[in-house]
Amino acid sequence: MSGTFVPKKFLKLLDEFAKALPHRADLEAFKTISDLDASRFCKTSYKVAGVLLELAAELDPIRPPAGLIELFAPTTIGRLVGQELLRVELLPLNDLRPFYGSGIYALYYAGEFPAYRAIAKSDCPIYVGNADPVKRKARIGREQGKGIHGRLAKHRENIIKASANLEIRDFQYRYLVTESGWQATAEEFLIWLYHPVWNREMGVCSGFGKHGDVARKERSAWDILHSGRKWAAGQISRKGRTAETITRDIESHYASLYQQDPPKWRLLFNPRWIREKFGS
Repeated sequence: MSGTFVPKKFLKLLDEFAKALPHRADLEAFKTISDLDASRFCKTSYKVAGVLLELAAELDPIRPPAGLIELFAPTTIGRLVGQELLRVELLPLNDLRPFYGSGIYALYYAGEFPAYRAIAKSDCPIYVGNADPVKRKARIGREQGKGIHGRLAKHRENIIKASANLEIRDFQYRYLVTESGWQATAEEFLIWLYHPVWNREMGVCSGFGKHGDVARKERSAWDILHSGRKWAAGQISRKGRTAETITRDIESHYASLYQQDPPKWRLLFNPRWIREKFGS
């Protein structure tokens, strides 16, 4: 493929692509696309952006400084918050106690459900989320309300309802209370760091974070694989997805991640799964 690459043709296509890019005013039109299309857009956009930025950095005749940190850049804040989250103690979701604060959190799985063997009992979360403060500029702690606790309580309830193949005792969580306004940035960083299979952005087994979707009447992948929520019982998958196809998608998701970057995922995935799957 590299032998047939023609830079000038690519630059011409890139110019045409730049002219076709949507503006901020087009955001409302994008909100009409399906969840699957939104997931595909996110994946493709991040991939394209990453490749172009890497090429630009290599081709730029002016070299960047050897050391650089932008303290208030979203990526810096996200990275720092994400690293700090890993320092927090893992707690059992079944023994959730009320606490104040908004920010970010992550759920971890330690059970035997076959589809999640890659991350079982590992430091790779199955889901990450954020909780907003009750007041936009609330001071950290009590003034922010109990946002994270409320979200975790709802997640615990949903997992308990899916008792046919999930056990609440197999779930743990970490959370980190952050300054109001930084929770979404930190969550985005964590999603694209860990690629959690229950997060909507992955387009694999989304639906866990849903609060009910009567209007669309479409059953989510999560509800197909882990039934139990009454409001989803009457819904169907318009895409024809089944527990078997979703399980294969999950397994392919983890295998693809590992193959793309073995050193990274060797530190995060379950070592036994890696040995059985890849023999190393």
